[in-house]
Amino acid sequence: MFAKSNWAIIGIDMDPEREPQLTFVKHLHDQSAMISYSQLAAAQITKVKNVDSFGINPFDRPRLDETADDPTVLLWRNTLVEYALQYKNREEPTYKGTLPIAGYGFGASAYRLGNEYMFGFWFVKNEWKDVNHLASVKEGISYKTTGQPYKILTGQTREDVDTEASTTPAVARKQFPVLLDFVAGRVYIQSTSKTEIEAVKLLLLALGVPTIGLAWQFPGYVHWPSAILTQVYHSTAYPSEFLERAKEAETIPKENYKIHDDAEIQKLVTHYYATAEVGFDYWLSLSAKARVKLSPMGSTIQADTNEVATSLLSSASGTAVYASAITIQERITYVKNDVESSFRTDAATMVLDDGINMPEAGAAMLRGFDAPQFKRQVRRDIRKSKQVPSIGEFWSMWLIWMKNSVSTIEMAFRHVLNVPDGAPGGILPMELAAGTFAAEEPFIEEAVAV
Repeated sequence: MFAKSNWAIIGIDMDPEREPQLTFVKHLHDQSAMISYSQLAAAQITKVKNVDSFGINPFDRPRLDETADDPTVLLWRNTLVEYALQYKNREEPTYKGTLPIAGYGFGASAYRLGNEYMFGFWFVKNEWKDVNHLASVKEGISYKTTGQPYKILTGQTREDVDTEASTTPAVARKQFPVLLDFVAGRVYIQSTSKTEIEAVKLLLLALGVPTIGLAWQFPGYVHWPSAILTQVYHSTAYPSEFLERAKEAETIPKENYKIHDDAEIQKLVTHYYATAEVGFDYWLSLSAKARVKLSPMGSTIQADTNEVATSLLSSASGTAVYASAITIQERITYVKNDVESSFRTDAATMVLDDGINMPEAGAAMLRGFDAPQFKRQVRRDIRKSKQVPSIGEFWSMWLIWMKNSVSTIEMAFRHVLNVPDGAPGGILPMELAAGTFAAEEPFIEEAVAV
């Protein structure tokens, strides 16, 4: 979780009458609810009923369901499955007592991240599927029993092979973290799957947390990602240095590129193709892979390197950046030996393109997101304090860093688009502003790398 990955952001319906936080905590203290929605029960439902299922584990015990006493689980498996399904279906449970089974999180403390407003858990999806490659199984049996390729077989002989090669199903497991912030009213889901996001929303609703759709929105722009990226490119600092690097790439080996005396410029031309100030000592820098347009009506062209992006964008007037990796950087200036110097730290990275929203799931996306300073800061704090944070503290710190990064990204986007104070722009409820932008690309051409 604590590295580059993809996140979906959905909203929490914070209507005071619903009291989502209190209701959520109430469910966490409900033993019947927590065992029914646990991964322990979900895994057994998939094994017994041969159906897909989902459940949760506490943030600090991602495999808690596997630490249960296996003989006890096997003994109580059918009762556990029946109990969980009856609870989920709001039916009167057949079993009235407390199931003598461990292996699931119970109580708010198992899910709370440091304070009463932040929670986290592992969402686990269990899929009942054939784990064998059926075609090769049939081929092997056919060779062994008939001495012939499977495709040659007919009639009863073929049916006998099919029967012997009956599928070997098992539980395919996937899990990812989910973070809840009841202060901002947001849920962060480390997934880009519509099905998985919808499953998380159903689980949250069952635990008393209704959700709302969110989307990155800047009303008034048909395709605001391109508007932001193109504005940054055309207002870039150090344009001659970027162009010089692109021309070098066309004629000389990489090891012979010019080394700039200014370390800041050297790093910029090495890793980016444009950079522009976006207020409060923050800069927005663009890097490949990128997609550009040479004319408003043209198709998008993919640039796999910064040098190709620069060459394409400088080849004609009216060029535009359609999609790009971006980095939000803080520029820090200092004086040493009466000489003023500056350097940059990367605050956040992500990809800005058509995938910035997933409207069908009601989610604003952070694709390719990272907070590069997080691990460095944590390591510094550990060295200084000589204490290692708890797992819950790691999760809560990451959530705070992610929240702050999103705020910085929103600020940068608003600055580039010159959004007036008080006007909508950023991550908004889907019903409060116009929908997402329209895609404009009929196809993508590949640029030849230099």
